[in-house]
Amino acid sequence: MPIIDSVKKVGAFGAAVTIIEGTNQIFDYILYPAGILWLGPVYGGIVMTTLAMVANYVVIIWYNRTKQDWFGLEWLRLQETIESQSFLGKLLRWFIHLGRWPAFLGISIYDPAYGFIFLRGRKSTGLNLTTVDWWWFVISNLIGNLVWILIITGAIEGIKQFFYL
Repeated sequence: MPIIDSVKKVGAFGAAVTIIEGTNQIFDYILYPAGILWLGPVYGGIVMTTLAMVANYVVIIWYNRTKQDWFGLEWLRLQETIESQSFLGKLLRWFIHLGRWPAFLGISIYDPAYGFIFLRGRKSTGLNLTTVDWWWFVISNLIGNLVWILIITGAIEGIKQFFYL
């Protein structure tokens, strides 16, 4: 039954994206600020970056094993060759034509796992990442987490100043 199969695929996609984005929101907006507030920007940043790297590694392994483009990153990489005339198509093509590195940087700031997947693509290596993969994985995580540490620390300090704590 093609309709039932389609509904199952849409349901699985929706569940996967909801779980991953829900987990990201809890981690980014509850656990991360709590870690920075409790341990400070240096030690809290180290602990939270380590936890983020573990979580991102799990996402990458899951992404490779499921063989689905859950995040649209493979689609995004293909947009370099598509000649869409819509405003969004032109904007996306312009952004990607800036180069893979600016796109990698921007996506890594949004989510380090997505940045790594965008740069590397899908490889069926299972749990094994090559030495080069590990370097890009660490760089992507450092970019995203350092920016997030600065944002969270700034927000915490701003709230403290506002309430004179």
